[in-house]
Order: sequence, then structure tokens, then C-alpha cells
Amino acid sequence: MNKITRAIEELNIIFTKKCVLNDMKHIKIIQRNVHKYIRKLHTLPDIKYNKTIINYSSIQAFDKSTKDKNDEKNKFRENIIGAIANNKIPDEYFTLSKRWYQLKKGILDYIQYLVGKNITINKIILLHKAGRKYNYDFEIIVNGLYNFNVEFKYNASKLSDIPQFVSPSKPSQYMSGNYEEYYYNEYLSLLASYNKDLIYPDKKIYLKQINSNRPKCMLSYKELYKTDENFKQLANKCSEESIEKFIQLHELNLTKLSEYLENSQKNKIYMLYKNGIFYKAIPDMNDYNLVSYIKEKNRFIVNNTNGTKISVLLRWKNGNGVAFPAFQIK
Repeated sequence: MNKITRAIEELNIIFTKKCVLNDMKHIKIIQRNVHKYIRKLHTLPDIKYNKTIINYSSIQAFDKSTKDKNDEKNKFRENIIGAIANNKIPDEYFTLSKRWYQLKKGILDYIQYLVGKNITINKIILLHKAGRKYNYDFEIIVNGLYNFNVEFKYNASKLSDIPQFVSPSKPSQYMSGNYEEYYYNEYLSLLASYNKDLIYPDKKIYLKQINSNRPKCMLSYKELYKTDENFKQLANKCSEESIEKFIQLHELNLTKLSEYLENSQKNKIYMLYKNGIFYKAIPDMNDYNLVSYIKEKNRFIVNNTNGTKISVLLRWKNGNGVAFPAFQIK
């Protein structure tokens, strides 16, 4: 029994208790209507959209308790938004459920806010923009005339709430030295010596593959990272120590990083969602004009021309010391 069904059953019990005991006719009417409503919910069709199955309970993806750091859940939310904007959800969802109705209304109100209140919306096309080629999640086209590049962020009402606004790969291109090569030379042998079955990869192959989620040359390391706690602790230690030492030895290229940030944020509009409400936010490009920094263990604390600070954290995205070094910038 899911949350929706349990809530309705509890409502049924409450109504029954509140009715006087000798008024069995009213009790039965209430029970019959509640069970009829439950049956209607269970007969709502599943929708296949963008290789994702969406059903009535999918609305729970927007619950407060859902962890916003889960990439899979984020993609699921994006697909729900896309299915609603592209009119792929049956009308029954919105007539039977206040939550589905409010979600649809919030999305359509946000799109209306994009084009302006004086523009009558006749047609919406939402295109999903996946992969590293794009710095945003959706292209929203209204009436075939107005195009918007939109980045969706969950559990935020303003840009400062976002845990990270960009995470560039190959971080060494923004520093005075090559961290991937440094780690290979100074630390990877420590991991390889942990287990005789671990193969020490060729350096050229390692440097070519390591900036990805699942580098082939490190698959055995990734599997051990997930299954062996002692190996995981060793990898975490190597990651932490190598990052701190590397940052102390090398500098940040502010000009190049500023250029990347400006390119990644220009012409982008944020769709923020928190507690049932959608918010529009436009980046201030002066935030990405970087002027100075200090070093702080595993990160650079950078000042911009607006006088605010940006954290540029060096980390591993898919397992400390075993896959995908990158910056986390917020």
C-alpha cells in the first residue's frame, strides 16, 4: 500500500469514527465513495516518456524527503516536468489529484513567467538536453517563437541554495599542473598494491579514461571500492591527501575558469523548485568574473567582482581516488 492509499484509508477511518453509530447509511456512503476514489486512482494509466515509466505515485519524487543529490531522482523529476509541459500526462491525473494539478499549474505558470504575462501561450515544446554538450536541462520553445535554455534545480528557491551550479570535468585545465598525472605518479601504486588482482593501468590509458564515470582501466578498483571497506578507506585517504598536497603546490587559472563559467551560465535561466513552488532565477554574470583566491585544504576560495565568494572544490565524482576527478563549484 503506497502513501496515497494509506492516506485515503486513514481518511475513511476518521470519517467513519465521526459519524454517529446509528447513522449507518451515511457511513456506507462515505466508505463507498472513498473506495470508488481509490479504484479510480489505481486505474490511472502508466505513461512511458523519455524511456521512463510515470504513474500516479510518481508525484512522490517531489516530496520533501527525497534526496536532491540523487542523480536518478533528479532525472526522474525532469522527465515528469517534460511530460507535463509536452502534454503527455492524461487529464485524469489532474482532475483526480490536487498535487498533480498544482504541479502542472506551477510548471505552466513558470513558463508563462518566462514569456511574460501579456503573451498568450498556444503551444509549448520542451526538449531535454542531456550530456556534457549542454550546460542546461531543457530547451523550452513557446509558440514557435520564444526559446529558453532552462536548468532545473530541486529544493532551492534562490541560486545561493544550490549545492553546486556547475561541475567541470578535467579540472587540471584550470590549474597550473595536472592533478590526474600527479595522482597516477604518487598515489595510484598504493591502491594497486592493496590486492594482487588489481592491475596497474598504463599511464596513457589511465589519463585518457579517468575523466569519466566508469573508466575501463579502473573498473576493478571501483568494484573493490564498493565492496571492501578497508580499500575504500585507503582510497579516501589517498584522495584527501593528494588533493590537499596538489592544491598547495599549484595555482588556479582565474582567466580560464572565468571564461568557462561565463560560457556555461550565459543565456541560461534557472527553474528552481522548493516546497511545491517554482521560482525563476537569472544568473548575474559578474558573479563569474573571478579576481583573486586563497587556498583552503581541498579547495580554492575565489573572490568575484561582486565581492562574493565562490568555492571551487577539487574532488572525485564517482569514488574517491578511482573515478572522475572534477571541480564542484558553488
